[in-house]
Amino acid sequence: MPRKTKQQKMAAALRRMKKEVETKKTSPTEKSTANINVPTASTYNLENLRIKETKFSGPSVVASKTGKYSYLVNDLRKIFILSLLAIILEVAITLTTKTQFAKLLLLRFGIEI
Repeated sequence: MPRKTKQQKMAAALRRMKKEVETKKTSPTEKSTANINVPTASTYNLENLRIKETKFSGPSVVASKTGKYSYLVNDLRKIFILSLLAIILEVAITLTTKTQFAKLLLLRFGIEI
C-alpha cells in the first residue's frame, strides 16, 4: 500500500478537526470548569496547515547538459581495476592448482617442500 503524502495527512487531520467540532456543536456537552477555546472549522484550511518554508531542491543543472561525467569515469576506473584484480587472482589460483606453480616458485627461492 503506498505511503500517504503530507498533503493527504493534513487533509485527513482537517476532516477530523471538522468532524470533532461538528460533534461538539450538535451533542449536548457537560459544563466543565475549564474554559477551552475550540477553534472553528473555518479557521483551519489546507493552505493554513501547509508549511510554506519547505522548498524542494532538485539538481540545478542536469549533467547531460553540462557534459561533466567525472563520476562516470571514476566508476568505470574502479570497475576496471577490480575486474583486473579478479582476473589476476583467478589466473594465479589456476596456475597454483594445475601446474604446481607454487612449488616452482618456492624452488626458485631455494625452499624445498
